[in-house]
Amino acid sequence: GQGDQEEKLKELWGKSRWKTDISFRPFLPFDQLFNEIKNAKYFSMSSIWYENAPMVILEAFDAGLIPLVPDFGGMKETVEQVLRFGRTYKSNDLKSWKEEINYLEKNYADEYARLERSRGIIEKLGTENYLKRISHEYSKLKGRN
Repeated sequence: GQGDQEEKLKELWGKSRWKTDISFRPFLPFDQLFNEIKNAKYFSMSSIWYENAPMVILEAFDAGLIPLVPDFGGMKETVEQVLRFGRTYKSNDLKSWKEEINYLEKNYADEYARLERSRGIIEKLGTENYLKRISHEYSKLKGRN
């Protein structure tokens, strides 16, 4: 996305030895975005906001990307408790992020196999299942009276 740090990031990118592996894109409609990311291996989120329900992590997972997110808020909970898949790193700690990327590179085949085995999780998160679960909980509470 665009923001206050865009020019600084592009300057650093221009000096990076990984310049050919990194690209900057403007806002893209979903179809174009999906086409751009279909060959990616990981989804790395660097947000400093305490997002409570980061849907982009679920979308990345559903697209076959291994999520790597900061270790706080809804991002950590989504990876550790909802998906039970992905990696976290210490927020604002480049060393921690690099360690996780190195881990993922060394263990990509195993991690991707775990992702494939976890695919059914997204289906369980659907509206219909949510309504069934909440209805069941309300029924249990009603029975207590």
